[in-house]
Amino acid sequence: MTPSDAPSSGLGDRIAGKVKGAAGALLGDEQLAREAELHEERADAKHAARRTAAEAEEAEARAELAARERDLVSEEDALARERAAQAREDRLAAERRRTDQHIEQSDQARRAAAAAEAQAAQRAVSLDEADAARQHAAQEREVDALQDEAARARANAEALDAEARRTEEPS
Repeated sequence: MTPSDAPSSGLGDRIAGKVKGAAGALLGDEQLAREAELHEERADAKHAARRTAAEAEEAEARAELAARERDLVSEEDALARERAAQAREDRLAAERRRTDQHIEQSDQARRAAAAAEAQAAQRAVSLDEADAARQHAAQEREVDALQDEAARARANAEALDAEARRTEEPS
């Protein structure tokens, strides 16, 4: 950094301006008085430049802070949207699971009911078959009994016919 680049407070220019101004007034040298004014103006310009630079830095810092705050708000909004979307997905997944479970339970209940109906129908068929078998056996016994009775009746009729033929025969 060269001396002309070095930041200065302007104090040196102000002192130099005062000294030159006093010397110019004592000596009546207009050139020195003009140099004194230039030193004062340079000191004022440096002071104004420092103040403007400080204000610019402060404005830049505020702008940067505002930009960071906007970014944070934007990120928070994005995170909130992501959380809301994830919550919706979680609710939908839970609802799908509940629906699937309900469907599975309903299907199991229908299958169990169908199996129970099939068993009841099979029992009814078995009972009907057993009843039919009992009725058939009873009918066969009745037929056998009627055939036995018919055979006895024929035998009795034959005996009566034989007796009647004997009594009708001339003796």
